Amino acid sequence: METTNIDIWKRAFPNARLEDIAQCSAMVIKHYGQSNRHYHNFDHVTALIRQIIRASLIRSDENILINVALFHDVIYIPGRKDNEHKSAELAKKWLAILQVDTHTAQRTCAIIKATASHKSDDFLTQLFLDMDLSILGANELNYQEYTSQIRKEHYQVPHCLYKIGRKRFLAQMLSRTTIFSTPKYYKSFEKMARKNMKNELNSLKLW
Repeated sequence: METTNIDIWKRAFPNARLEDIAQCSAMVIKHYGQSNRHYHNFDHVTALIRQIIRASLIRSDENILINVALFHDVIYIPGRKDNEHKSAELAKKWLAILQVDTHTAQRTCAIIKATASHKSDDFLTQLFLDMDLSILGANELNYQEYTSQIRKEHYQVPHCLYKIGRKRFLAQMLSRTTIFSTPKYYKSFEKMARKNMKNELNSLKLW
């Protein structure tokens, strides 16, 4: 399914007015299309929505995760610590306009906020977090492309400081008992993710 088609928005927001859907989708796509977005762009959103649809969830859970995918990185300023919180705030505003029920809106915003730590005890949240982290378990070529895109997003950070921050992120992820929380994603991505991150960490030590 083509996720940029208006049908995906109508599917996620069945009670919304078409003019509100059009205005929201234009706003979201504009944010993800900013020139500093090399990885956290609408291609990333599209990839997530495809994973969500393939998961064959019940409709209510699918809608929640599609909402999360659309809004989770809508505010993204590299280096800021409040991107997830501000994204959740913007999501809350627009979900009300799009006439999303209170439960769905609250669950959506809670999952968006959880992407800051990538930790949760809730299964639906774990599933989205695993989808969001699945790039870590990509093949070597795609992983290298991802790391290059992330570096471009932080182009203003001096090389030595970026190296320190990236090493900290990799060490924190590798220290976790498991990177992926759901059985399917653990089986599919855990081993390759650890290999990719260990290789990147070792390469950073040579800089």
